[in-house]
Amino acid sequence: MFKNFTTNRDYTGQNVDMLMASGYDEGDKFAGFHQGRKFFGVNGSQLKGLKKAATLTMVVEKEDSNGDKKKSMRYFPVFSYEEFQKTINANKNVQNSLDNAVKA
Repeated sequence: MFKNFTTNRDYTGQNVDMLMASGYDEGDKFAGFHQGRKFFGVNGSQLKGLKKAATLTMVVEKEDSNGDKKKSMRYFPVFSYEEFQKTINANKNVQNSLDNAVKA
């Protein structure tokens, strides 16, 4: 199964199909942008260039102004664990190069 690496919950239904269609294999792990940012303890600029894995969906229930509950689809991007690591490392290397250039 595909898991969210911050919550350890499995993705289900059409989200599994979407991740498979995007070329990922069972066992791969994903998270939303803010979930991953908090998990790795980085800020948004350290994730510059992060590429999304897929756009997934969830059903949300909202209450309208009359108090009636309505279901709607919410779309959200997810990013692979490996992509987070790759992007964070690449941006650290860029920052280190800039720091070294300033010191020279």
